[in-house]
Amino acid sequence: MKALRDLSLGTLDPSYCQAEEGSNNAYAPRQGLPALVQLLGARFAVDASEVLVTAGASMGLTCAFLTCPPARPILLPSPGFPAYEATLRLLGRSVITYKLDHNWDANVLRMIEQEIPAAVLLNSPGNPLGNVITDQQRQTVCDVAQACCVTLILDETYAGLEFSGSASTGPLLGEATGVIRIGSFSKRFAQPGLRIGYVIAGPKTCRQMTDINWVLAMSPCVSSQLAAADLLMAEVKNPGRIKNTAGQLEASADLAMATLATHGIAALRPNGGPLLWIEFPGAQSTGAQLAAHCMEHASVIASPGEAFRRQGPPAIRCSYAIARYDIPAVFDRLGAALARWKSENSN
Repeated sequence: MKALRDLSLGTLDPSYCQAEEGSNNAYAPRQGLPALVQLLGARFAVDASEVLVTAGASMGLTCAFLTCPPARPILLPSPGFPAYEATLRLLGRSVITYKLDHNWDANVLRMIEQEIPAAVLLNSPGNPLGNVITDQQRQTVCDVAQACCVTLILDETYAGLEFSGSASTGPLLGEATGVIRIGSFSKRFAQPGLRIGYVIAGPKTCRQMTDINWVLAMSPCVSSQLAAADLLMAEVKNPGRIKNTAGQLEASADLAMATLATHGIAALRPNGGPLLWIEFPGAQSTGAQLAAHCMEHASVIASPGEAFRRQGPPAIRCSYAIARYDIPAVFDRLGAALARWKSENSN
């Protein structure tokens, strides 16, 4: 039998360009490099047919949204990551929200049963609040969503960075009917430049998303996928690495909050991830004005609360995942600026 030759893609053999043979001389397979796909399958205790490698978690989310029936809305958290709604608006999909408060799980269950959305999105650890969904809460939402034929999309971009006592064991493992899981190498591996995300879903959904992903973005860079595979292998060899990272982040959160507290500034303590949420009930201003004040008086760039669909008092979101030795000085500047702003804008 003659050797199979692929003439379907318009790529040039390296000899035309006097280029050396290397990992980037061909497109990666549609689903992702087999080595990375196999490693991700093993990591999440699923078959390789349930794995898709994407150009960042954002592309995974886009593909997930496009599998949902267009006639029904997508249920999103509020406040939530701005790209959720921005992507859905770009796709022409409608959006409804559930409020992230101490009754968030009751809120989302009520919305699922009343509105029957195409999908509901949960984000844990959350962006911007740093909230963490317990295993029991996740299972309850999953059961209700499945009973109502609603897809559950889990954004696990920060999964594995849950703090001690959060009542979460981290990302979901094993098969889960009606669930699409989205992950990334940008955050917990601290490698945003790789632009490697992944999807864990049932075989049928994964095949559908693979087709969508190929149309929109083809396959991520081969060298990036190889680097991602190396990162996963390193974690297999040193399983304590991710726990150590979460522990260091928790210590940094405590240090940042303690520094702010010396200026009388309280932040919402996160249960995971690298973000702090600071808001000022009763203040007569906006999050955008607050962020501008931080830039002018502390030389600190923070995100205004309005960017996260926050309807409420002025707030900012900032990351404390900077080098530990920088935290006291940076958050001292920020705390002083926030204390000044608070005195000028409070009732």
